[in-house]
Amino acid sequence: MTIASLAASFLAASFAFSALANDQFCSDDICKKLEKQYFKKEYDKIVSAVDPKERYSEGSIFYIGMSYTILAEKSSSLQARDKLYRDAIAVKYYPAYMSLYNLYREKNPETAMVFVNEYVKTNPSDSAPFLVLGEAQFNKKNYSEADKYLRKARKLSKGHTSEIDWLLFKANYILGNYAFASKMFESAIAQSRFTEEIRAIKSDPGFVGIESRPEFKQYARLFAK
Repeated sequence: MTIASLAASFLAASFAFSALANDQFCSDDICKKLEKQYFKKEYDKIVSAVDPKERYSEGSIFYIGMSYTILAEKSSSLQARDKLYRDAIAVKYYPAYMSLYNLYREKNPETAMVFVNEYVKTNPSDSAPFLVLGEAQFNKKNYSEADKYLRKARKLSKGHTSEIDWLLFKANYILGNYAFASKMFESAIAQSRFTEEIRAIKSDPGFVGIESRPEFKQYARLFAK
Protein backbone atom coordinates (compact mmCIF):
# COMPACT_ATOMS: atom_id res chain seq x y z
CA MET A 1 0.00 0.00 0.00
CA THR A 2 1.41 3.40 -0.93
CA ILE A 3 1.80 6.36 1.38
CA ALA A 4 -0.46 8.31 -0.97
CA SER A 5 -3.27 5.78 -0.70
CA LEU A 6 -2.97 5.69 3.07
CA ALA A 7 -3.06 9.46 3.22
CA ALA A 8 -6.13 9.52 0.99
CA SER A 9 -7.86 6.96 3.20
CA PHE A 10 -6.97 8.89 6.33
CA LEU A 11 -8.21 12.19 4.93
CA ALA A 12 -11.42 10.63 3.67
CA ALA A 13 -12.09 9.17 7.11
CA SER A 14 -11.29 12.51 8.71
CA PHE A 15 -13.65 14.45 6.48
CA ALA A 16 -16.39 11.89 7.06
CA PHE A 17 -15.88 12.16 10.79
CA SER A 18 -15.89 15.95 10.51
CA ALA A 19 -19.32 15.90 8.90
CA LEU A 20 -20.63 13.70 11.68
CA ALA A 21 -19.04 15.92 14.31
CA ASN A 22 -20.73 19.00 12.90
CA ASP A 23 -24.14 17.37 12.63
CA GLN A 24 -24.31 15.10 15.65
CA PHE A 25 -21.49 15.30 18.14
CA CYS A 26 -21.08 18.98 18.97
CA SER A 27 -23.87 19.33 21.48
CA ASP A 28 -21.61 20.23 24.42
CA ASP A 29 -20.00 23.61 25.04
CA ILE A 30 -16.42 22.34 24.95
CA CYS A 31 -16.93 20.78 21.53
CA LYS A 32 -18.58 23.92 20.17
CA LYS A 33 -15.64 26.01 21.38
CA LEU A 34 -13.14 23.57 19.86
CA GLU A 35 -15.04 23.57 16.60
CA LYS A 36 -14.79 27.36 16.31
CA GLN A 37 -11.07 27.30 17.15
CA TYR A 38 -10.44 24.47 14.69
CA PHE A 39 -12.00 26.30 11.76
CA LYS A 40 -10.03 29.41 12.72
CA LYS A 41 -6.92 27.17 12.51
CA GLU A 42 -6.07 27.83 16.15
CA TYR A 43 -4.49 24.40 16.57
CA ASP A 44 -1.92 25.52 19.13
CA LYS A 45 -4.64 26.97 21.34
CA ILE A 46 -6.59 23.75 21.17
CA VAL A 47 -3.73 21.46 22.20
CA SER A 48 -2.39 23.82 24.86
CA ALA A 49 -5.74 23.72 26.64
CA VAL A 50 -6.09 19.93 26.69
CA ASP A 51 -6.85 18.62 30.16
CA PRO A 52 -5.76 14.97 30.61
CA LYS A 53 -8.37 14.56 33.35
CA GLU A 54 -11.25 15.73 31.13
CA ARG A 55 -13.57 13.16 29.55
CA TYR A 56 -14.08 14.64 26.12
CA SER A 57 -17.01 13.95 23.81
CA GLU A 58 -16.47 12.21 20.50
CA GLY A 59 -16.68 15.49 18.61
CA SER A 60 -14.17 17.14 20.94
CA ILE A 61 -11.78 14.22 20.51
CA PHE A 62 -11.96 14.68 16.76
CA TYR A 63 -11.02 18.36 16.87
CA ILE A 64 -8.26 17.83 19.44
CA GLY A 65 -6.85 14.83 17.59
CA MET A 66 -6.90 16.57 14.24
CA SER A 67 -5.18 19.61 15.78
CA TYR A 68 -2.37 17.40 17.07
CA THR A 69 -2.16 15.73 13.66
CA ILE A 70 -2.02 18.98 11.70
CA LEU A 71 0.68 20.37 13.99
CA ALA A 72 2.64 17.14 13.58
CA GLU A 73 2.44 17.33 9.78
CA LYS A 74 3.86 20.85 9.93
CA SER A 75 6.89 19.69 11.94
CA SER A 76 10.12 18.53 10.31
CA SER A 77 11.25 16.74 13.47
CA LEU A 78 10.53 13.02 13.71
CA GLN A 79 10.61 13.19 17.50
CA ALA A 80 8.15 16.10 17.61
CA ARG A 81 5.79 14.38 15.19
CA ASP A 82 5.99 11.14 17.17
CA LYS A 83 5.08 12.97 20.39
CA LEU A 84 2.18 14.86 18.83
CA TYR A 85 0.70 11.70 17.36
CA ARG A 86 1.02 9.94 20.71
CA ASP A 87 -0.62 12.92 22.43
CA ALA A 88 -3.53 12.52 20.00
CA ILE A 89 -3.81 8.84 20.93
CA ALA A 90 -3.73 9.78 24.62
CA VAL A 91 -7.01 11.68 24.16
CA LYS A 92 -8.40 8.62 22.32
CA TYR A 93 -7.97 9.93 18.78
CA TYR A 94 -6.98 6.50 17.47
CA PRO A 95 -6.53 7.31 13.74
CA ALA A 96 -3.19 8.78 14.88
CA TYR A 97 -1.94 5.18 15.03
CA MET A 98 -1.95 5.22 11.22
CA SER A 99 0.02 8.48 11.28
CA LEU A 100 2.64 6.73 13.41
CA TYR A 101 2.59 3.83 10.96
CA ASN A 102 3.31 6.20 8.08
CA LEU A 103 6.04 7.89 10.11
CA TYR A 104 7.95 4.65 10.66
CA ARG A 105 6.92 2.36 7.79
CA GLU A 106 10.14 2.87 5.80
CA LYS A 107 12.68 3.35 8.58
CA ASN A 108 11.36 0.72 10.97
CA PRO A 109 8.69 -1.52 9.38
CA GLU A 110 8.32 -3.80 12.42
CA THR A 111 7.59 -0.88 14.74
CA ALA A 112 5.22 0.56 12.14
CA MET A 113 3.18 -2.65 12.07
CA VAL A 114 2.87 -2.58 15.87
CA PHE A 115 0.97 0.69 15.53
CA VAL A 116 -1.38 -0.82 12.95
CA ASN A 117 -2.14 -3.75 15.25
CA GLU A 118 -2.76 -1.37 18.15
CA TYR A 119 -5.18 0.58 15.99
CA VAL A 120 -7.08 -2.58 15.05
CA LYS A 121 -7.53 -3.36 18.77
CA THR A 122 -9.67 -0.20 19.03
CA ASN A 123 -12.17 -1.70 16.55
CA PRO A 124 -11.95 1.16 14.03
CA SER A 125 -14.43 1.80 11.25
CA ASP A 126 -11.46 2.64 9.03
CA SER A 127 -10.47 0.23 6.23
CA ALA A 128 -6.81 1.36 6.10
CA PRO A 129 -5.33 -0.78 8.92
CA PHE A 130 -7.07 -3.91 7.65
CA LEU A 131 -5.75 -3.31 4.15
CA VAL A 132 -2.22 -2.86 5.51
CA LEU A 133 -2.47 -6.08 7.53
CA GLY A 134 -4.04 -7.94 4.61
CA GLU A 135 -1.25 -6.93 2.26
CA ALA A 136 1.38 -7.83 4.86
CA GLN A 137 -0.10 -11.31 5.31
CA PHE A 138 -0.37 -11.75 1.54
CA ASN A 139 3.32 -10.90 1.14
CA LYS A 140 4.10 -13.52 3.80
CA LYS A 141 2.03 -16.03 1.79
CA ASN A 142 -0.48 -16.35 4.62
CA TYR A 143 -3.35 -16.18 2.17
CA SER A 144 -6.17 -17.21 4.50
CA GLU A 145 -5.17 -14.51 6.99
CA ALA A 146 -4.81 -12.02 4.16
CA ASP A 147 -8.30 -12.87 2.93
CA LYS A 148 -9.76 -12.31 6.42
CA TYR A 149 -8.25 -8.83 6.78
CA LEU A 150 -9.01 -7.82 3.21
CA ARG A 151 -12.68 -8.81 3.48
CA LYS A 152 -12.91 -6.68 6.61
CA ALA A 153 -11.24 -3.78 4.76
CA ARG A 154 -13.70 -4.10 1.89
CA LYS A 155 -16.67 -4.17 4.27
CA LEU A 156 -15.48 -0.98 5.97
CA SER A 157 -14.55 0.83 2.78
CA LYS A 158 -16.98 3.57 1.87
CA GLY A 159 -16.07 3.88 -1.80
CA HIS A 160 -13.12 3.03 -4.02
CA THR A 161 -12.07 -0.58 -3.37
CA SER A 162 -9.98 -1.46 -6.43
CA GLU A 163 -6.76 -2.06 -4.48
CA ILE A 164 -8.57 -4.21 -1.93
CA ASP A 165 -10.42 -6.13 -4.65
CA TRP A 166 -7.20 -6.82 -6.56
CA LEU A 167 -5.56 -8.35 -3.51
CA LEU A 168 -8.72 -10.31 -2.75
CA PHE A 169 -8.69 -11.65 -6.29
CA LYS A 170 -5.10 -12.86 -5.98
CA ALA A 171 -5.48 -14.33 -2.48
CA ASN A 172 -8.68 -16.19 -3.33
CA TYR A 173 -7.35 -17.48 -6.65
CA ILE A 174 -4.38 -18.99 -4.82
CA LEU A 175 -6.74 -20.42 -2.18
CA GLY A 176 -8.84 -22.00 -4.93
CA ASN A 177 -11.90 -19.83 -4.37
CA TYR A 178 -12.18 -19.19 -8.10
CA ALA A 179 -15.75 -17.87 -8.25
CA PHE A 180 -15.08 -15.21 -5.62
CA ALA A 181 -11.68 -14.46 -7.16
CA SER A 182 -13.39 -13.82 -10.49
CA LYS A 183 -15.91 -11.51 -8.85
CA MET A 184 -13.12 -9.50 -7.22
CA PHE A 185 -11.14 -9.38 -10.47
CA GLU A 186 -14.17 -8.00 -12.28
CA SER A 187 -14.74 -5.38 -9.58
CA ALA A 188 -11.09 -4.30 -9.56
CA ILE A 189 -10.74 -3.80 -13.31
CA ALA A 190 -14.11 -2.03 -13.46
CA GLN A 191 -12.73 0.63 -11.13
CA SER A 192 -9.10 0.99 -12.24
CA ARG A 193 -6.67 -0.06 -14.93
CA PHE A 194 -4.40 -2.89 -13.81
CA THR A 195 -2.40 -3.21 -17.04
CA GLU A 196 0.99 -3.77 -15.41
CA GLU A 197 -0.45 -6.01 -12.71
CA ILE A 198 -2.16 -8.22 -15.34
CA ARG A 199 1.15 -8.52 -17.19
CA ALA A 200 2.77 -9.63 -13.93
CA ILE A 201 -0.01 -12.19 -13.35
CA LYS A 202 0.69 -13.74 -16.77
CA SER A 203 4.27 -14.54 -15.74
CA ASP A 204 3.43 -15.65 -12.19
CA PRO A 205 3.65 -19.46 -11.73
CA GLY A 206 0.74 -19.30 -9.27
CA PHE A 207 -1.61 -18.11 -12.01
CA VAL A 208 -0.62 -20.36 -14.91
CA GLY A 209 -3.69 -21.30 -16.94
CA ILE A 210 -5.93 -18.63 -15.45
CA GLU A 211 -7.31 -17.74 -18.90
CA SER A 212 -8.52 -21.34 -19.31
CA ARG A 213 -10.48 -21.54 -16.10
CA PRO A 214 -14.26 -21.27 -16.72
CA GLU A 215 -14.55 -18.44 -14.17
CA PHE A 216 -12.00 -16.35 -16.13
CA LYS A 217 -12.67 -17.28 -19.77
CA GLN A 218 -14.49 -14.01 -20.35
CA TYR A 219 -11.24 -12.19 -19.50
CA ALA A 220 -9.01 -14.34 -21.74
CA ARG A 221 -8.35 -11.42 -24.09
CA LEU A 222 -6.85 -9.41 -21.20
CA PHE A 223 -4.37 -12.18 -20.44
CA ALA A 224 -3.56 -12.65 -24.13
CA LYS A 225 -2.32 -9.07 -24.61
